[in-house]
Amino acid sequence: MSSTISQLIHWFQKRTIFFRIVAIVVLITGMHDYYEFQRKHLRHAQQKVQLDFPAYYLAQSMTRKRLNLYSLHEIENAASEEGVQFERFRANLYSPPFYLFTLALPHLEIHKAQALFLSIKALLLSALVLALALYITGMERYRLRPFRKYRVILLTGLGFWTLGHLNPVVSDFRDGQINVFTLATLVLALFTERKYPIISGVAVTIGGVIKLSPFFLGMKGLLEKRWKLIVSLIISSVTLGLASLIYFGYDTIHFYVTEVLLGFVTSNQIPVLDWPINHTLNQSFKGLFYRLFISNFDMDLGGTAVVYYSPVLGKTLTFLTNAACLGSCIYLSHKYTKPMIEDRWKAALVFSYYVAIMTLVSPLTWYHHQVVLILPIIVVGFYSILELESSFGILLSLLFCIWLFSLPPLYVYLDGNHDRFWLTDLLMENVGRPYRGFSALYYAKLLANIILAFLTLLVIRKERCRAA
Repeated sequence: MSSTISQLIHWFQKRTIFFRIVAIVVLITGMHDYYEFQRKHLRHAQQKVQLDFPAYYLAQSMTRKRLNLYSLHEIENAASEEGVQFERFRANLYSPPFYLFTLALPHLEIHKAQALFLSIKALLLSALVLALALYITGMERYRLRPFRKYRVILLTGLGFWTLGHLNPVVSDFRDGQINVFTLATLVLALFTERKYPIISGVAVTIGGVIKLSPFFLGMKGLLEKRWKLIVSLIISSVTLGLASLIYFGYDTIHFYVTEVLLGFVTSNQIPVLDWPINHTLNQSFKGLFYRLFISNFDMDLGGTAVVYYSPVLGKTLTFLTNAACLGSCIYLSHKYTKPMIEDRWKAALVFSYYVAIMTLVSPLTWYHHQVVLILPIIVVGFYSILELESSFGILLSLLFCIWLFSLPPLYVYLDGNHDRFWLTDLLMENVGRPYRGFSALYYAKLLANIILAFLTLLVIRKERCRAA
């Protein structure tokens, strides 16, 4: 099998005109696919109020008035003033420094604001895919090979195609979420990690301000003794914290720390919303084990019942799996990658592994949070293509992983305005309301995340063997 693949690759490389044509066709096809994808969601943003965007929209208005961002009463009043329907799930759960950044944005009519927000995200994702293609092919290993620019074209086209088929991206664009900006800070942190650690530390801080989980990457900096990065992260975090304290006042900061931040750590509920942590859209180990062994999730669509009631077992498995993940990161940075060549592959692969683990150990990982996994998906995908002769199996496994990420939620959207998994309709027609019996299907993206982490480890192992 491997010899056949090798022969095909050599034949393909010798047909230079054919390779150029294929690369250009792939780019055009990928760009067209991505353009149609974002255009569909742009039309939706211009015509209807998105599911989650009003939370940011109202938060900006409240920030300008220096109101308590976490008070449901204040949010309801702001919704009334802006003519937006109040919903409890639109409560503010982000850190106070995040809302300071909203002051830089113009306050537009909500549909125009949604369209502008989505357009920025679409352009940003395009830039990130191209930047990653240039970053990887700019390595010395590939820089001197012929047709580098056509490799960039090929990888960029494949990246565009991938974006439009990932359900986390669909969820982010459709619902007006903000995870694309978190992804951008992670990519910036990767690019600047070695040569510009101060910028990298600031990028991690901004990512952590948007979503708390990127602060997990601080452990990577500590283990690798990147002291400038750590100092930069601490100083920028303290600076933003002090700025928030000065702007919002003590009461808002105190409420966030005691009710929201500590609430995630000490409670089995999602703070403010009072949703159970075992909500079936939570694609983390904690969400899975709490759903299996600790508490029921009562919901007309998608409700689940525990398989075996044992809180001790659920919490023990959560602790052990998270500890194993953290231990793998420690071993990876402290010892396993020491013999590897200090190049961009090492930097990108180790960083990608941390990102994949970050979403697994986080107490709360909604579908749209997995947008950040675009980074390891693209890094592993680009590696398997550039090193196809020895990585064909990895490429096939990654395609299966992407297929799992492409599946919409099994239930949730039955109003005709959202893409649905075909199995939803099949089960509804033949069984009626079968969701409780098919709850394992809810965790397809958790499985995909685990597979992606293992694939990243396999590629790291291949690079380690190359160095040896």
